[in-house]
Amino acid sequence: MKLEYKMTIKEARLLLGIKQVEFAKLVGVTRTQLSHWENGKFRPQPCNQEKIKDLVNVADPSIQIDFDKWI
Repeated sequence: MKLEYKMTIKEARLLLGIKQVEFAKLVGVTRTQLSHWENGKFRPQPCNQEKIKDLVNVADPSIQIDFDKWI
């Protein structure tokens, strides 16, 4: 049985080796906004969730993001 692990936004970003400022630019938000998402202060809007999924899936389609998981 294969267990599925869903990563946080920060875990996925770090796995991809991308700095916050670079990742934020690719998503189309500020570094501050990305930091708020990574720290659980705010949750990304659905349109930004899709952008994040698309970015991560290009690098590694097996990575799943859990937008409700902060730590």
